[in-house]
Amino acid sequence: EDRPLVPGPGRPAAQHPSQPRYLVLVLLPDATIRARDLGAAGPINAAASRLRDALANRDAAFQVHAQALYQLAFQPLLPLLGKTRRLFLSPDGQLALVPFAALHDGHQFLVDTFDFTYLTSGKDLLPRPQETAPMGSVVVLADPDFSAPLPSPTRAEASEAAERSASGERFFSSLRENPGQRAWSAAPLPGTRQEAQAIQRLIPEAQLFLGPQATKEQLLHLPTPGILHLATHGFFLDDAPASPHSRAVGHFGALGDDPLEARPPDPLLRSGLLLAGVHAPRASSSPTHPLTDSSLATALELAGLDLWGTQLVVLSACDTGRGDVKLGQGVYGLRRAFIVAGAETVVMSLWQVKDDTTSQLMEAYYGNLLAGQGRASALRKAMLALRATRPHPHYWAPFIALGQDTPLRELGTAHPGHGG
Repeated sequence: EDRPLVPGPGRPAAQHPSQPRYLVLVLLPDATIRARDLGAAGPINAAASRLRDALANRDAAFQVHAQALYQLAFQPLLPLLGKTRRLFLSPDGQLALVPFAALHDGHQFLVDTFDFTYLTSGKDLLPRPQETAPMGSVVVLADPDFSAPLPSPTRAEASEAAERSASGERFFSSLRENPGQRAWSAAPLPGTRQEAQAIQRLIPEAQLFLGPQATKEQLLHLPTPGILHLATHGFFLDDAPASPHSRAVGHFGALGDDPLEARPPDPLLRSGLLLAGVHAPRASSSPTHPLTDSSLATALELAGLDLWGTQLVVLSACDTGRGDVKLGQGVYGLRRAFIVAGAETVVMSLWQVKDDTTSQLMEAYYGNLLAGQGRASALRKAMLALRATRPHPHYWAPFIALGQDTPLRELGTAHPGHGG
């Protein structure tokens, strides 16, 4: 039942509910807004968490959870949507951590009939005040050599480390001072090199930084690219163990018996990417030589990149769409970092992804982009293609696209090159 958001004359205002509720606002093409109260947030959040866990763990009974969330959070919207099939979503709470494409209506997945694009807010759809011409075309960092030796930090880098917040420095210090306890599980990712080479076959001018060249220093000092593709291990500070064949790092053993006690409060310090040298032998015991810092790029640092003019960032790693959920504000983590940095569209994952299937998905995605498809629509087509051979949504549904869905504009000219 649709209800007015503001009571009319003579109608009493509803009492504030004691528990949070989900309210859906639907902005229709004719600029009218319809509202629908989905009910208490608790059952919906629980259903969303169960579905995400079932998808992440390849649960054979996932469809039960996919239908349950569909009935709670999507089916009530159908009368408002009519024949609309292209939807822009700005979900809150735990709904921000599930792919709506994997919801099931009892007959088919929603990916079969709906094209979803995610938004942080409606302003994501507005044209940029000024189109910034990217200095480069496509930049790919992939297959980092996690054992590559790293040079000692410069004086400026050491000074930057010293200026960390107390909580952040406490976290990094625990990693530096206990190298034997680290449990990054940063296994090599050969599929990411194949992924990068496939992108270069499609886009010959793409610049590849592979192996020992896939460094944090390289990433943080890039000129603004048209497309930035990062294929490596990602992390969100969580206690769950990582699969040995996924693009996730393991638990943070350096945090000791009580990892919660040492976690920095800023969620942008608790998510990030691992780059070349994370397993490099320690050159010095001095606290001004933070080798771990030199190979681990946190979301907070990545938010400082200049990506105004970057059309697309692809985070081809695990858990890159996760983070701290703040009601009414969205998810704080890598997804927010790259949007803050200026990227128009960010493609990211909601759980630990498999190296081989992710490479297949990404090659199909770039092929679709080059065929002129939208940035989210191209992802949907790649998902459908992968589903033909890997039917469980664990494989084809982990990635979502946040931001604009328009086709790519012509990219600037870049000097072709590769590393590794």
